[in-house]
Amino acid sequence: MTKINVIVNNSIRIVEDKFTLVDGGNILINDLAKSNVNVSLIGHCNLIQESNVEQFLSEDIQIISLSFWKSPKNLVHRVLNYLYATIKLILVCFKAENFYVYIPSNISIISLMFLRLFKKKYGLYIRGAVKHSRFNGKVRNYKVFKRFYFNTIKKARFNIVTGNYLLNEINKINSATEVVVPMMSVNETDLLQSKSISQNRNLLYVGRIDKEKGIEELIEACWLLKKQEAPFNLKIIGSGERDYVAEITNRVLRFDLDKHIEFVGKINDIELLKNYYRSADVFIFPSHHEGFPRVLYEAMTFGLPIIATDLETYSGTMINGKNCSLIPIANSNALASSIIELLSSKEKRILYSSNSLNYMKMFFKDIANKSHASQVISNFELNS
Repeated sequence: MTKINVIVNNSIRIVEDKFTLVDGGNILINDLAKSNVNVSLIGHCNLIQESNVEQFLSEDIQIISLSFWKSPKNLVHRVLNYLYATIKLILVCFKAENFYVYIPSNISIISLMFLRLFKKKYGLYIRGAVKHSRFNGKVRNYKVFKRFYFNTIKKARFNIVTGNYLLNEINKINSATEVVVPMMSVNETDLLQSKSISQNRNLLYVGRIDKEKGIEELIEACWLLKKQEAPFNLKIIGSGERDYVAEITNRVLRFDLDKHIEFVGKINDIELLKNYYRSADVFIFPSHHEGFPRVLYEAMTFGLPIIATDLETYSGTMINGKNCSLIPIANSNALASSIIELLSSKEKRILYSSNSLNYMKMFFKDIANKSHASQVISNFELNS
């Protein structure tokens, strides 16, 4: 049985004494376990008050927590958690073999320092621009991180990346690089031949309800649409931390938008989720930073015209004016204007839809009979 230690760059969430990851992370870890891999999952563990969580990590997976406090209350707790994490990582990196590390993040920086020091074999899952890391709750760009990551990428046995932009950039550093097979809720059988363009005004957002996903700008843009008496309906599919979801729901009520915005919650029924994609007219994803999110692949599979933020990591796939409208980050005015423009232009929606469907036809051919788990396993076997 192969042993793989996975170090994640987002928190392992504890919900009612069970463990879960966000953004489809459970799929990879559970698929590895199903493939007769002995998996250890390493990361910060946080107690989360969240509803609608139905998919959890398998009980066969060993969880190695890097958190002394599962619910840190202040900066002191967070600092001490990192000290505790550093000590744990020294021990784990020294004793174990075969590491698959998600980057970028503070935890990945610490772990990779020790993996390189102890000359361990590792592969990287590169989920975003490597110049980014996070300090005190904010994403920041520092040259020192960029240099560290570039040197680390060069020494990696393999790299799996999200999206074509990262593939082109990382290939310049290490040719043992491939694009991840996204952990999507759709497949080639769901691909539409063409999208019927209606006069409806149904907007769709699928993702976590989180500040960094641009959810606040989305609500503000809807308020601007209402002020201009532009007809629309928005469905928000996804969950988030209970207090933040309550705050956003109250904001919708304060803006008198409850007749225009529906919080559907997280959908675990895949067929039901597909129906929401099919019935939507425009997909909106105003996130502040991403690698390449699977929801964009899903939206393109159903031929949805897309409005998204102009992120570096979308380059080469999301092309402004061809298959989407790209807007500046954290700009509710630009988002509102783009929604009005796209809903007013049937020709542009037809163009975006057609180009997205053509892209996904080729994409599904490229990933046939592959999965993220099979990529990880085969790379470790090749490098054993």
